[in-house]
Amino acid sequence: MPDKLITVKEAASRLSVSVRTVYRLMDSGALPSIRVGPKSRRISEVALDNFILQASQETMREAKQEKILFQGQDEN
Repeated sequence: MPDKLITVKEAASRLSVSVRTVYRLMDSGALPSIRVGPKSRRISEVALDNFILQASQETMREAKQEKILFQGQDEN
């Protein structure tokens, strides 16, 4: 079954960010999109899910690193 395409507005809602932020993510290449007309873009649900997963994994890595740094400061 083909991947469902969602609008920029729907993606913004799922990410809890503004439509402009989604456009910035697409323009930077962080969030892949498909042009469906001269002014319209769509985002595959799979691409959005992958973006969310990657962002959450990066957040977890950063949190673990900060925890390690914070614990190291307590030892001094």
